[in-house]
Amino acid sequence: MFQKEEVTGLAIICADPRANLWKFSKEKLFKGKVVTPLLVLGGGVCLAHQDVFATEAHFLIGQAHFAVANFPKINKITVVGHDCGFYRMIPRGTFTVADKVKDLEIAADVLRQQFPGLEVEAFFGEVRGKSIAFKKV
Repeated sequence: MFQKEEVTGLAIICADPRANLWKFSKEKLFKGKVVTPLLVLGGGVCLAHQDVFATEAHFLIGQAHFAVANFPKINKITVVGHDCGFYRMIPRGTFTVADKVKDLEIAADVLRQQFPGLEVEAFFGEVRGKSIAFKKV
């Protein structure tokens, strides 16, 4: 049935099943915590590139506001990204891993502006064999 623990976190994570960021995030970043995921292809990329993804960013921010309003114990938002193929949707061209890490910082700043009372953090997932290691941004 329903989980009795209070949701205390919100996670915005790329939904690419090949990377499986949500699975590894649950195991490594959110172990023992109740976090509601917002799984969207590209994750926070749309927040960092609102000039290209205005509709997607609006949707994601709206979903985050809904979650925070309806789960009043949420005290932290976490953005998790990786070397994401969603960047091919941006006409600008090639993005390095360093660019993608910087975009996580931008996405986190957007969320800090939207949710000034909440802690916001970002992690970049790096594939290591059959697992992912997370580096705090």
